Amino acid sequence: MLFYVLDKISSLYTKDNYYKFKNDGKSLYGDAPTCPSCSSVVGKKAWLPPFKIKLDGSVAGDFCYGATGDQFLISEKFKHICIACEFKGLDVEDEPVEVKSKIKAKYFVAKPSYVIVPLLKDNNAVIHKLIGCDKCGVAQISSLRGLPMDLTNWNGEDFFYPSGIYGALVVSERFVKIAKQEELTNLNFIEGDSYAR
Repeated sequence: MLFYVLDKISSLYTKDNYYKFKNDGKSLYGDAPTCPSCSSVVGKKAWLPPFKIKLDGSVAGDFCYGATGDQFLISEKFKHICIACEFKGLDVEDEPVEVKSKIKAKYFVAKPSYVIVPLLKDNNAVIHKLIGCDKCGVAQISSLRGLPMDLTNWNGEDFFYPSGIYGALVVSERFVKIAKQEELTNLNFIEGDSYAR
């Protein structure tokens, strides 16, 4: 199985000046997701409704990233593709966000899954400090090459944050192929074997 990492930083700091967003300063946040075995935090706090944002930029992309934790915004086209292709692991809100700026655009909040996926025992990662348990593998990683994941608990999600690689949004090869075929914009992918941190 080939995986990719969605490069959110490249999407945020794009030379094409795609929209990026920030909340209106009054947003609500819920609890952070945790490991069911040791309660270690495996992701950022969830952004809660009502979803009110401000957009910056000049080009409407199908993917829009901002400062709201692990969630992001997708276009109506992106949403329809997710539904038609039955992608797993991405929860998309029914109603669009409220845009509190002069820019008019229609976006939906998308929340990827968190999956308890530690690194394989024999990997090339340099672990600074193990924070979680053997099941989640939450750790401070000094360096890592590739995506040496233990997929025992992976259930075929096309979008997920693996607990052992905090902050990395992993997507399936199937999604990447369809995203390219449908020409979804402002999506940048790093092939799993080339991923480094």
